[in-house]
Amino acid sequence: MVALKVAMDTERGGHRVVLTVDETTIEAPPVEHLVYYAGLGVLAAVEIIEWPLALLLMAGHALMDATNRPALHEFGEVLEEA
Repeated sequence: MVALKVAMDTERGGHRVVLTVDETTIEAPPVEHLVYYAGLGVLAAVEIIEWPLALLLMAGHALMDATNRPALHEFGEVLEEA
């Protein structure tokens, strides 16, 4: 029998969906980030920005989240506000 557990994690900022199947855990990006990625996708789909730029912004955002460095997070927030 497969053991399935779905939980919402808010410990590291954001609302992350955590899916555990047997002993394997999969953690989704925060819901707030998924909305950001979807927004970039929409902007690229309606050709307000080019696809390569949207992909570059998504990759940079994902890398900043993965590093967990406070200085980089502050720098990213400044760039997002500009």
